[in-house]
Amino acid sequence: MSKIDKSIFKAFDYIKANDELKTTLLNLNNKSSSKKNKIIKIVGGLASLTAVVAFFIFFQRMWNIIDFQRPITNNTNPIVTDTTDNKPSLPKIAFEFKQDGQGFGGVMLKNVIEFIGDNPILGMEDEVKELPVYKNPYYVEAIKPMENNANDDEEIDPMKIKEKYLEKQHSTENIDIDSLRNKSKSIIDAFGFNPKSDEEILNGSFGGVPSSLITKGDDYTIDVGNNGSVRIFFKNSISHPENLNYDDAIEKNKELVKFYYNIYKEKLKTITGLYYDGIKTSCDYTYNGDPIVRSYLYSKIQEDSLQNKILSYNFNTLSMDLDNSGNLFGISIIENTLNEKNKIGDYPVISKEEAISEFKNGNFAPNFLIKDEDLQMAQIEGIELNYYNQSNIQNYVPVYTIYVSFGEKLEGYYDDSKLPNGLKTYLIFYVPAISKDYLNGIEFETKFN
Repeated sequence: MSKIDKSIFKAFDYIKANDELKTTLLNLNNKSSSKKNKIIKIVGGLASLTAVVAFFIFFQRMWNIIDFQRPITNNTNPIVTDTTDNKPSLPKIAFEFKQDGQGFGGVMLKNVIEFIGDNPILGMEDEVKELPVYKNPYYVEAIKPMENNANDDEEIDPMKIKEKYLEKQHSTENIDIDSLRNKSKSIIDAFGFNPKSDEEILNGSFGGVPSSLITKGDDYTIDVGNNGSVRIFFKNSISHPENLNYDDAIEKNKELVKFYYNIYKEKLKTITGLYYDGIKTSCDYTYNGDPIVRSYLYSKIQEDSLQNKILSYNFNTLSMDLDNSGNLFGISIIENTLNEKNKIGDYPVISKEEAISEFKNGNFAPNFLIKDEDLQMAQIEGIELNYYNQSNIQNYVPVYTIYVSFGEKLEGYYDDSKLPNGLKTYLIFYVPAISKDYLNGIEFETKFN
């Protein structure tokens, strides 16, 4: 019995109601309760519906906020989306360092300027605020001979693995043979070679994947690479005039390169569409103190900015290949593969001082063998801004190349006390030039021969 019913029966006793009056009053109460319950149910339903709608609106608004704040990603690389400091949204890039052999790269020089003196932006690095990063359109992942997709509980069959490896090794899916053949033909036509006895060979590298087409004739061999490279070898070397003689080895090499280039200048333009009007020379020395000079030509097209100067200096290069007597035995061409399609973006570049600081903090490549005590005595003798653009890396990334001396002797690597007077050993290290906000670490791959 409800509290209301109890109250009614108390009222009956108080007014001394007869049976007829009691029945009438109770019927009125029941009708009133029924209506009230209906009203309560309707009000309750409306309240529940309002709560659901309110919760839905709240959830939708919160999802939109979360979705807006969630970082955008592509397949593998997170993208920097923080725009509070006007940072552009760019995927993070890992700097790949790859080398053959153990230890560090190095050169023996009288002065670092002999190696980097032709860099067109030397001394102006801090004026460069950003540089583009490009995908390498010709990158092919090396095939691993022991690749196996079997589950852990499956027995590994070495013969099946070998068959799979050999099948991939001879695959031509990553090479456009017709394109390479057309390129080779254009070279034969430009140079007027005799094509009567052509022989074609697919040349493999990077784990055995075919990467170039070699065409051999009576008086030439042409190697056209899938990475934009071309090498032309002459059966008979081209000699230079006797009066082209210089006492200075660097100047002599430069003049020889210019001499031979002028012979083939128009033929080469037919192939590449470019004139090569810039020259860069690097010098190294033997343990006996004899100079080893290498000069490269590069095209100065669109050098209207420091950024384009760097790109021209590092890409679109050509070398006249000389033997020890200064005679020309071949020509090597690296064509520009940079375009908007392969461009990942323009990345903020750190300053020279920041690069030196990163080096001192151990953020460089290769750093897997250097000791902390050796790093403390490192003397930075030279630094230049350029590109790490080896053919077997995924992306072309700008770097600061740093030339370092560790004193007269670095145990296990060099001893300058045994060198001719005036020579000094410099080890070479690389610091990624893009801002750390966009750097996804440094990756190492070293092959020990």
